[in-house]
Formats: sequence, C-alpha cells, structure tokens
Amino acid sequence: MPRTRAAAAAQAGGTKKTSQSKPTDKPAPKQKRATKSTKKAPNETKEVYSTYLELMEMPPEVFNERREHIEARLLKAGWTKQHIKPSPSNYDEWNRLLLQPKPITDQIWEDLYPEFLPLLESNKDYNYRIDNKGQRYDRINKLQPLVSKVRIALPPLVHLIRKDSSNNNPAAQSTRPRDIFPTDQNSDIKVEQPFPSTSELLTWPMIKDIVDGDVPLEEVETRFNNIRDKFDRAVVEWRDNIERDLVTIWNTGREDEDDTETSTSKEKEKGKSDARMARPNTRNARVSTGTSGSTSSSNSTQLVLPEFIATYTMPDGTTTTNISDLSSNLQLLLRADTMFTNDGFILRHTYPAIIPRAVQLARVIGGPEELNYGSRWNSTKLRRDDESSAIAKELLSRVGRSGATSIEMEALGGNFRCMRCNRTLTDTWENLVMHFGKEQTQYRQGQEKIQADPGRGFIYNNTHGLGPEDTRPFAEFMTPHEAADYAFEASMQPSPMMRCMKCEEMGIDSRYFNTTIPGYENPIIEHLRDVHGVPKTKVRAGVHYRAWAGGF
Repeated sequence: MPRTRAAAAAQAGGTKKTSQSKPTDKPAPKQKRATKSTKKAPNETKEVYSTYLELMEMPPEVFNERREHIEARLLKAGWTKQHIKPSPSNYDEWNRLLLQPKPITDQIWEDLYPEFLPLLESNKDYNYRIDNKGQRYDRINKLQPLVSKVRIALPPLVHLIRKDSSNNNPAAQSTRPRDIFPTDQNSDIKVEQPFPSTSELLTWPMIKDIVDGDVPLEEVETRFNNIRDKFDRAVVEWRDNIERDLVTIWNTGREDEDDTETSTSKEKEKGKSDARMARPNTRNARVSTGTSGSTSSSNSTQLVLPEFIATYTMPDGTTTTNISDLSSNLQLLLRADTMFTNDGFILRHTYPAIIPRAVQLARVIGGPEELNYGSRWNSTKLRRDDESSAIAKELLSRVGRSGATSIEMEALGGNFRCMRCNRTLTDTWENLVMHFGKEQTQYRQGQEKIQADPGRGFIYNNTHGLGPEDTRPFAEFMTPHEAADYAFEASMQPSPMMRCMKCEEMGIDSRYFNTTIPGYENPIIEHLRDVHGVPKTKVRAGVHYRAWAGGF
C-alpha cells in the first residue's frame, strides 16, 4: 500500500514507548502546548529518527495485514466500504490508527474500535453527501437531453429567408454592383424561441422534485414525461414573464407623450392584472408586412442592404409573415431600435439575444459542473438605453429600414465597417450602433470640458455626428469575403492598444489601436488628427498617446 511505511514511521515520530504490560494500541495523546519551549532534546530527536528508520525497514505486508484485519472487522460490524473510506478531514487520523505494525487481537480491537467510531460516522456523513451530489449530477445529465428535445422541437421564433436579388427593387439594384452575400450564405436563418437554461430549470419545483429527490436514474425519463404538459406551460409562462419584464423596463421612466395611456392585459390562466404592455402606436411600430421595412428618411439611403422575408411563430403554433399579428409586446421588443443596457458589462442589447442562452456556447472543462448550466434571467439590473435606441433609429432611417427587427439586422453579420474612423475590425450592426454611442458620449464629455475650462484651448471635434446637417456616409457594408480579407490584414499587423493623452487631459477615457493596414488610416493617429486637430506629421508617442496599461 503506498505510503504505508512512511506514514507509519511519521506517526511513530511522536509516540514514546511506555512500561505498560498490555498493549492498548491507542494513539499517543496529543502533546500539550509547551509553556516555554517545544524544541526536542537531542536524545529525543535521535530516538524518533531511529524509530523512523526501523519502521521504514519493515516489510509492507506487516501494515497491509493489519489494515485488512481492521477493515474486515469494521465490515463485519455493519459498516460499508463507503464508511471506511476516510474523508479528507479524517485522512491523517484514520491512517494513524490504521497504519501501524502491531497485529490486531481481540483485546487490542476492544480498545481500538471506539477510536474509529467518530471517524466512521464522519466518513459516513461525508460520503453520503458526495454520493448524493454525484447522483444529482447523474440525474441532471439524464434530464438535459430530454429537455433539449423539447427545445429543439419548438418552432422558431422567427424564420428569415433572404430575398433573391432579382426580387429586390431594381432602382436599389443600380446602387449595388453585386450581391452582398453568396447565394448559399445567410439565406435561411432560424432563431430559436427563448428557452430556460439548466440553471433556471433547477429552480422550478417540478424539476427539483426529480433532481433533488431520491429518484432512480432509470426513472428520470418517466418522471419527466409525467410532468411534460405542466413543463410546457411553465416554459410559455417563463417566456411571457420575460417579455413583460422587458416592456415594463422600457416603459419605466419614459417621458409623457401625446398618447400616455398604457395598455394592459390579463393572464388567461391566473386572471391577474399583467405588467404594463407596450403602447401599440409607440415609435411608428411596423404593422404592414413581415419583410424589412423600406421607410425612407429625409436623407437618401446610404446603404443598400439585403432584404429578408420573415415568418413569425404565433403563440398557438401557427405562423404569420405579418408582424402586426404578434402581440404589441413582441412587436416592440423585436424592433432593432429597442435597446437595453445595465451598469456593468452587457454583451447583447436587443431581444431575444439579451435573454441568457439555453445552452452555453462553450463548455468549461475542469471547473464545477454548475458553470455549464448557464445563467438565470435577472431583470433587476437592466434599464432602457435611450441613447443607443436613438442612434439605432437614426442609422436605420439612413438605410431605409426604420421598421427592421433586431433579428434581421443581426442576420447581416459582422460585415459593417465604420466610415467615420478606422476600427481595424468589422462590426455587427449592433456593435456599430454601440460604437457610435461611445464616440458621441466622448464628444459630449469633450464639449462639457471645453465649456468648463475655455482657457485651456481644448479641441474635440464631432467625427460621429448624426445630425441632419451631417450627411457623410456612416458605414460600409462589406461582403463576407471582403470583411474576412480586411480582418486578416488587420490580424497580420502589430496592434497595441493606445490611450489618447489629449483625451486624458480632458478626463475622457479613450483607447485606439496603433496599427497600420495598407490602404487604411492608423486609428490612434487618425483620432488625434480628426478629433483633436493634431497634424499627422506632428503626432508623437509619449506626447499625444501612450501604451494602454489595461483597466478601465
């Protein structure tokens, strides 16, 4: 047995022989704390070392025989193999009793057995908890594919089919020399309905009864099938509650408009008053077709984007291509200019992407299994993002898509490139909106500083303005091939992140890459020139920009 002699020798180090006539085989009592010095005398140290060497020379059979005899007696007394498996906290004490060279006799056992009893009870409790935890994991692992089948079988929330270019507006075609996408790319997109994650499901009483109860593994599927109807209704209710949460957040704190009356609804099953619903006429909600809107703004259309035919799933399972057939809540939430934020980090800002995923994108290896169960829905930190929503509304107007859904715009992929600055990376539509929001926030901060301290001669130009007078192109929509080539070119260049020292002087936290892509501006130099008016030839490292050390 590994560590047998070494363990026994180590244990012998603190044990001193006595003149007792009968062997008690009890461990030596713990030495009381010395009042002066605990340093051993030279003779005592020599005796301990000598005993250690003697035990190390003993054959392992001596220790193994004792261990086997003790374990056999414990099993005969009614303890199980799990009970005689020491817990981490009992390991040292258990081995101190078990791994000694003295053989076991009835008389020795009579004195030794009481020493094992508290350890056995502790082992029993610990291993019971470990076994229960393992069985719980097994039941969860058995349940997950059953739940996944339910999720996969649901019809999509939205099914997008890209319109053939020949069906598009001929006038618009003249502004686009080629198809944006190959015929087989992004032409058929299905977006799943929001579905609870494993972490969410484990809070539901009907699921807890299966997972936390003493349910044999082979009965998990039967138990789940027995609650299937109740489970399906709970999923629908969970989804409806999230929609109401988001609409309530959207309506909270909103300024009074001409139509301030909020619509209400009643839950059909419970008969309770619902949370405030979306105003049906809010912000020119699209009600005519399920395709991308073509409402034109005062500006001429700056980009010609692919169009989609959208098919929506109704609550009763039927489908429609008319978005006005959906509830007013869902019509509001699906809009690409209905955006949310919070005080911390938030990856997605629109519905349904803002809802935690039912299945994690990547599996965590080596950590607690709970890390793979996903996140729960928590609406308490979310709030309406008026600034991003206003920017999205303006940009959508500039591309003639005032009524577009977030799903349609997401389907366009990461093929947008800002035309007001060089970002070195392409953006999704949502990221482009957030980029303009960040730049406009910095501009406002700059103007506040200029007004507060006019004598300093600060300059902060508005490079990302979207006012009526600013008709400069705001973005380029690239083909996937062009976007990939652009990203590849950027990845081949060193791209250290820099902090603008001009912004820093104004109390603005801004960061830009210092990289040179053939045919494109260096981001940090471009920023200093266009925003702060520093000529390109006069830009100096350490004077106008410095390395970003991380942090925010």
